[in-house]
Order: sequence, then C-alpha cells, then structure tokens
Amino acid sequence: MAWVDHEGKRFWVGRHASLGLLVIADVDLGAPELRCFVVERRDFGDFYPQMLRENVDARITAEEATRAVETMCTLPPPTSPLGRRAHCYACKSALLETQKNKCPACNWIICQCGACNC
Repeated sequence: MAWVDHEGKRFWVGRHASLGLLVIADVDLGAPELRCFVVERRDFGDFYPQMLRENVDARITAEEATRAVETMCTLPPPTSPLGRRAHCYACKSALLETQKNKCPACNWIICQCGACNC
C-alpha cells in the first residue's frame, strides 16, 4: 500500500484497474462502503471494500501517491476533507484550515502573514 501523510492526516493511495488512482482518507475495510477520491474525475465516490481488495493495485510510486493526495487536497470546498477553506483578508492568500493554524482566541484560520480576527 502507498501511504501518504498530509496536513496531519494519513491517506492510502492505490490504482484501480479502470478508474485510475484512488485516494482513501479513512481506511476501514469493515465498513459497508469506503469514500474514495477518484483522481482522474476529481470527484469522490463510495466503493465496496471487496471491490477495492480485488481491483486496486497498491504498487505505485511515492511520487504518484503524493501527487494524488495533493490534487485532492487542493480542490475547492466542499470536496476537500481537510477542513474549511478561505482567503486572508490582509494579504489575500488562500487558506486551508488545519489543527495547527486555527486561532484559539477567535477561531479564525491564522494566515502565514500572521493575520486572524484578533
């Protein structure tokens, strides 16, 4: 399996025979269905774990896996599973909420320029 750590979350990436690269955020093969990101479609879909076991090849390069996760995580909301997205009112940079960049005082996303709502 190709595992990728990104923004404090762990993702599994594999190649489906006909759909191409798939990214799975929460791998629970006991679940009735798994939510997967289909990289070529740039969209999410629900798949049966049995289908993934039988049709997904985990032999991909680390570079392919990282690119697949980055593609998923750079999509505009609501498709990104990482959290809310916004832009900085001060410098206009794009912001992605993570556990590390949320201001404990005002609950806003802290920009790299240091701006929040405080």
